[in-house]
Amino acid sequence: MADGLWGPVLDDPVWGEGREAMVSLLGIQGMHRFDALPPMRVMTGVDHIKLGPGGRVKAYVGALRLQPGARLV
Repeated sequence: MADGLWGPVLDDPVWGEGREAMVSLLGIQGMHRFDALPPMRVMTGVDHIKLGPGGRVKAYVGALRLQPGARLV
């Protein structure tokens, strides 16, 4: 999730048309707050990526629900 870590990977020309899709997918990374009862936070991020023929991109995304007061180590 750290800013800039995917930059060098996405600069590689092997991504071709898939680069645009990956930039969109990486945009989901971060902390999201939901005003549910009880309120909760969810941290999402891209775990790993597969690039297929024709620029087809498959990304595996993870999510972690954080309890109020939880600390990230």
